[in-house]
Amino acid sequence: MNLNWTNWLGQMSLVLAVLALAFAWFQTREARKQTKRLQNHSEALVLITESLSTRYLGPFPDYLTVVNEIIKSTRNELHIINGNPTPAYFSAPSLWVDYIQAIERKVRSGISVRLICMGESLRRQRLEQQFPSSKQEWEGWLAENQSKVNEFLRFRSSGTKQQELDYARFLDLLEATQRDLLKEKFSGVEVSEVDQLVSVQVWIADKAQAVFAIQTSSTNALSHGLYTSDPRFVNALGAMIELYDLRLP
Repeated sequence: MNLNWTNWLGQMSLVLAVLALAFAWFQTREARKQTKRLQNHSEALVLITESLSTRYLGPFPDYLTVVNEIIKSTRNELHIINGNPTPAYFSAPSLWVDYIQAIERKVRSGISVRLICMGESLRRQRLEQQFPSSKQEWEGWLAENQSKVNEFLRFRSSGTKQQELDYARFLDLLEATQRDLLKEKFSGVEVSEVDQLVSVQVWIADKAQAVFAIQTSSTNALSHGLYTSDPRFVNALGAMIELYDLRLP
């Protein structure tokens, strides 16, 4: 009797072990299927996102890469609404150089380029928002941005050395650089300086595609850019020019 009971327990243990293995195999197979389904869904979402007519590009100055691309792709007319007419000349000089060279090439090829930007006093206010003004914050910021400041000073060729800079002198140099670049680099561009705040930056190529950037912070003028080729959205952005009592040609 005891022997039969032992044999029965052994057989049941074997059956349970087989069932456990079968269950584990089934769970593993289902998990793999679920993972595959999730992967397929993820890939589909990526494809859908990439195909959308409006997409997020990133913070300033990252989105200027796409701005430069649509400027280069312009065939007939380019319209720009920008608080700062010389974007990234301090933050990312290489992007600024690419930006202005792309505009200059369009002007030379006979393409209409129109720029609306804030007047000088409002541009100064925007600069004051971007950089720390207290002595302690300014010194900390300057120490963290030595290489960028030195690159700007070389670009400016002002003869000023970093150790001679204070907050006011730095903003004076930035403001003067903006003014000089606007005067020197936009020959052939229809420029309108307005005495109104510009918080949404817009670049519209051929009324077909646009990059627009929305300011998200009043303390440092940080903005985030988006791209759109949605005709309704592009038209709405173009209509913003009416806010400045101007009209698209």
